[in-house]
Amino acid sequence: MNLLILILLGVGFWFLFLEGRVALLARSFYERTLLGLDAVSRRRNLEERKRRLLGAEGNIWSKLERNLYYSGIKLRFPHITVELWLAMHLVVGAITMVLGGGLLFDMEDVLLILLLFGIAERIILQRLRTKNRNIVGQELPQLLDFLGNYSITSGEITGVLLQVSRYIKYPLSRVLESCYYEAQTTGDTKAALLAMKDKIEHPKFKELVTNMEVSIRYCSDFSSLVSSSKRTLREYLKNAGERSGMMREALVSMALLLGMSYLVLWVVGHMVELSVPAMLFGTLPGKIALAGVGIIALMFYYKINRIHS
Repeated sequence: MNLLILILLGVGFWFLFLEGRVALLARSFYERTLLGLDAVSRRRNLEERKRRLLGAEGNIWSKLERNLYYSGIKLRFPHITVELWLAMHLVVGAITMVLGGGLLFDMEDVLLILLLFGIAERIILQRLRTKNRNIVGQELPQLLDFLGNYSITSGEITGVLLQVSRYIKYPLSRVLESCYYEAQTTGDTKAALLAMKDKIEHPKFKELVTNMEVSIRYCSDFSSLVSSSKRTLREYLKNAGERSGMMREALVSMALLLGMSYLVLWVVGHMVELSVPAMLFGTLPGKIALAGVGIIALMFYYKINRIHS
């Protein structure tokens, strides 16, 4: 009996030490992974900085990072990098496939869930981008008014942006602040302005920052730049308003056509003794029609989101 108790105690302590060892190994692997991701992110940021200064085209990594900035995720959580964002998605996908596919659902259902999750995430990020772009569009006239109240020279442009940022809404205020602090840290105003341009999606803001960067090199007074930017912004807002009106009319027309199509299907369904859902989801022509409507809706949604680009 004493021997059995001794064996059980030994096995218990062995499992206890094994659990502690596994925890240490997991923590060590986690720390090494974070350090590796940080090192890769730093190297990529340096390459991205060189790309901006040389005016080269961006790669897929720079596009992914711009998407994080455009949606506001990178602005609210600066420690999230592209590598960490992709790693999080891979981990969530792997856990979903292992647990869901092995225990709860079939593998086809798991793949469908992952597809729906990706589509939902895409829609949410697109809505965030649209919201931030609209806020920037609303704040740009006020930003130009504030800039026009300063006698700006090339040596103090980032300092003026910092002073103006306290009167501007997020996300534009956060970007203006980051431009100042980056210029103070690196001593390179041009690189700070180019980095700021990649953090906001609005085309007129990008144009304003580009003109600022050019003005730093060729002139010392920004008053003419501010006045010309105000004129082009007024024309842009006028054209954007006209495009928005056209899109609203197209949306109303599409809703009317969908309503009429549903009415026609309802009449045909009574004639063939089939419900509208059965016709759409249970027949090949219905599935083809649904696919066509879905493609048209996605194209229309994409066009609406690009109306201010």
